[in-house]
Amino acid sequence: MNRQPMAFLVYAAVALAAFTHLGHASAQDGAATPAISVERIPADALAAMVIFPQEILSAPEMKMMPIEIADAWMIENIGVGLSGIESLTGVVGTPGPTGLEYGVWIRLKQDLDAKRLNRERFAGPAEQVGGHMAIPLADLPGAYLHRVDPRTYVVATGEFLGAMLTPSSKPGPLAQFVASRQRQTPILAAMVIEPVRGQILSPAIVAQSQNMPLPLSQLIEIPKLTEAVLIETSLSTSGVSQLTLVANDESDAGRLSTVLEEGMQFGKEIAMIQALQSVEGQGAVPDAARNYLRRLGDEISAMLTPTQSGRELAIQLDGVGSTYATSGVMVGLLLPAVQASREAARRMTSSNNIKQIMLAFHNYHDAYRHLPAAIKRDPQGQPLLSWRVAILPFIEEAELYNEFHLDEPWDSEHNLKLLERMPSTYADPSLALPPGMTIYQVPTGDGLLFEPSATVRFAQVTDGLSNTIALFEANAEAAVPWTKPADAPIDPANPLAQMAKHRPGGFHVGLGDGSVRFISDQIDPQMFWGLFTRGGNEVIRLP
Repeated sequence: MNRQPMAFLVYAAVALAAFTHLGHASAQDGAATPAISVERIPADALAAMVIFPQEILSAPEMKMMPIEIADAWMIENIGVGLSGIESLTGVVGTPGPTGLEYGVWIRLKQDLDAKRLNRERFAGPAEQVGGHMAIPLADLPGAYLHRVDPRTYVVATGEFLGAMLTPSSKPGPLAQFVASRQRQTPILAAMVIEPVRGQILSPAIVAQSQNMPLPLSQLIEIPKLTEAVLIETSLSTSGVSQLTLVANDESDAGRLSTVLEEGMQFGKEIAMIQALQSVEGQGAVPDAARNYLRRLGDEISAMLTPTQSGRELAIQLDGVGSTYATSGVMVGLLLPAVQASREAARRMTSSNNIKQIMLAFHNYHDAYRHLPAAIKRDPQGQPLLSWRVAILPFIEEAELYNEFHLDEPWDSEHNLKLLERMPSTYADPSLALPPGMTIYQVPTGDGLLFEPSATVRFAQVTDGLSNTIALFEANAEAAVPWTKPADAPIDPANPLAQMAKHRPGGFHVGLGDGSVRFISDQIDPQMFWGLFTRGGNEVIRLP
């Protein structure tokens, strides 16, 4: 039987997953109750979270969930079911030399006989840990299970177990904060900043922030201005979810509001630029998509604008609003996201194609002590076949290579039949070109890596292989039959003219050392021409 995480992780995952996909609600009975039992929070705790599974499971949105299956699985594999949990209280300690310490209080609805627990979850017999008998857990190395009473169990790391079970004589900052809050939702999380303020505001982080744009650099003020953070949420389209930032005082709350609003506005502008760039093409539908993205950005920005009350800032989402917003974002951003991911995949495929061709060039050079001729010619100097045919054995296409009549031109009756069998290595995934057409081409000319009537050795590349282009993506108009001995000519005065135009921002090239680079279409033309020459003595530093 495969080992699975302990029950409290499953409960937390179920609750949080449900929250992520559904709406929000107020507590089941609507009554305000203490947020978290203070005695369960060690003095040095950094954060705490409480979950009431039964309130979550009773939400209308959970009726279609496979609760019975989860319950049966947990009883069989752990010993207690989902329906048997009253509450989960997770606590995280302040990071220290031993790393992050944590613990979870598990409160059951009924007494549980410890013999019902699945022994496969244990890593060994009970042992003394922090002055208490506890069982090491197989699924959580370094964590232990302790039985407080028949209805209460604690899972915690070894260093934290004692602190979890020993009430503090004086409540720490987190305990004091949660003692002042009332719980109205089945999921609540709280964190205090003071224990980690020094780590957040380390000199290195502060120095890095100074190199950012002002709306972002001033975000470093947030831990200075903030005392605590509170998140409250639940499950119902009639309720609310709320993020609350508690500032040190009312003046700090005002400054915090300004910092957050300016930061979010800057983030919105950057995100909007990227989102709009991901919408390709012109016409009614692409224009409508751009208009929707602009409206969506405004709606989300307004929704996330905090409201101030005294020293507290709250960002509140009502159930319907948050559900619609989530759905809208998913639908509205889906097409641009898919477009972006597809373009990324196509770019990767093309980059890999170029990499394979560059590797073939090097293997060819190793075998023949020179690069393939750009144009294979007959004894009379008449052009026959392309370099793309010559390297077929080096891209695992030896069988296809052997079918060519190498003493005949590419468009002879025999060779022309092979045009439609172009290897996938020569096919650009972004273009719908006619069968047998390719945009992978080499620079051909005097002083370039390929010459019209001669072969070139790597030793002749005095500019350095890493600074010399051996292959490029041409534009669709310059595509050629892959067997034809033809490549787009490079104009020294306008070397970008023949480069690919179908990728946002630029195009790929293969350099003589075998590497593949994506070149910006905004590159200086003179610098770009310098990358084509093999002995021009230009000093070029690619970013």
